[in-house]
Amino acid sequence: MNPTGTTRSVAVGAVDPAEQLRRAAQGDQQAFAAFYDATCRQVYRLALLLARDPADADDLCREAYVRAWREAADHAATGLPPIAWLLGLVREARADLDDEAA
Repeated sequence: MNPTGTTRSVAVGAVDPAEQLRRAAQGDQQAFAAFYDATCRQVYRLALLLARDPADADDLCREAYVRAWREAADHAATGLPPIAWLLGLVREARADLDDEAA
């Protein structure tokens, strides 16, 4: 119960996405897997919107998560919420794909 007398449902073991990224930056693969599980639906929705093809959307997602793993240590400096940062990586992946096609 919280101070107002109401109960709040919080998932046992729930971790803040920023904390998951911080731990991933230190090489914690389980933290990154939890981050992926918490964000993959939103990421795929944006990727599909941008790509309009499921196979291309999968490629965008894969590229965004590879970048997220490599650049997890850089997230905190952006000041962005983790999902906003990650969706930005999807957009960057799409821009890179467009540049390669040009």
